[in-house]
Amino acid sequence: PKNRPPSYDNAVMESIIDQFGNTVPHFIIHGAGSYGHELAKTARNVDDISKDHAQRIKESMHKLSQSVSSTLNRRGITHHSFSPQELFHFNGERLFTKTALDVVGKIPLVTRGDVVLENGKYRIYSGDEAALDIVKQVPAVELVIFASNVDGVFDNHGNVIKSAREPPLIKPSDADVTGSMHGKVVKALEISRLGPRVLILNGVDKTSLGRALSGHSPGTEVEFR
Repeated sequence: PKNRPPSYDNAVMESIIDQFGNTVPHFIIHGAGSYGHELAKTARNVDDISKDHAQRIKESMHKLSQSVSSTLNRRGITHHSFSPQELFHFNGERLFTKTALDVVGKIPLVTRGDVVLENGKYRIYSGDEAALDIVKQVPAVELVIFASNVDGVFDNHGNVIKSAREPPLIKPSDADVTGSMHGKVVKALEISRLGPRVLILNGVDKTSLGRALSGHSPGTEVEFR
């Protein structure tokens, strides 16, 4: 959960990695979870954060990133971890940096939601945004999976929607600085428009990710009309 003190669930991360099998993703993006969301919520404006506050969030996210990398290393997955600021040039087009280009397509690249400096201001940059910016530059991406802690996108009756072609009929959550499920579906639709198949599923479930990588459709498939 995002609304608790920083905690890392190593068992869930290990389960996710084990479901990769022989299909290790080219890109692994993790959100902020309890490491970043509560800190970000205390900012007056998530699009214009003070330097000191931004530094606190970045330090917390770095700790989470180190934990993710440690789990990947223990599972024998060679990878390179970048903060968003190291991954992209935040000068308008968000193109890959030269350092990132040296890695893309060669070994798995890990990045995260974080605080970035863009147009002279520190702001929250979500993992969902990172997924979209990566797909814009890597046309070969065929599948994007959003692993959440719920089974997919729900309708008004609490049932999982198998196929979503528009954002759910809920307003973005004020309690979630990155827009909650509404914001996730908006970004997923933008990604789908570029060509990849997009799924939102339960990453805590011990089989969903593996089934998705095997061509099945657990959770919700997001399809641009």
